[in-house]
Amino acid sequence: MRTAHVYWARRLYRRTVHRMRHEKYRIELELKAEDLRQGVRRRTQIEVERASDDLDEKLLAAQRESATHELERTYRLLRQVEVALARFQAGKYGSCLSCEREIPEKRLKAVPWAVYCVDCQGEVDRLHARINALRKPAA
Repeated sequence: MRTAHVYWARRLYRRTVHRMRHEKYRIELELKAEDLRQGVRRRTQIEVERASDDLDEKLLAAQRESATHELERTYRLLRQVEVALARFQAGKYGSCLSCEREIPEKRLKAVPWAVYCVDCQGEVDRLHARINALRKPAA
């Protein structure tokens, strides 16, 4: 009987510690999402300017392209953070989207919006690399 109580007490303790750790990540994710949203709002005002000579025109075009790429990167990251927050709300934060094993604490500390464990993320990255290689036109 005493063994059962100890088992349940330990289990409750582990769950509480687990929730407290994840709560820290939820707060961090919400702050990151708000910061990214503000960045997206500021970046949506990319201006199209005209220059008097070709060199200035090319410089402005390069700046617009750079700003556009930065906006895309920021928006992609915002979507990843929002997915992590949605998984938090659903009670699935911290478990791998693919294999459903727990994502290691070290990985969540480095990338709180991670939805894959390291092994599954490697598989996803390899798949993306193969898809991108197929998209590139042959020279």
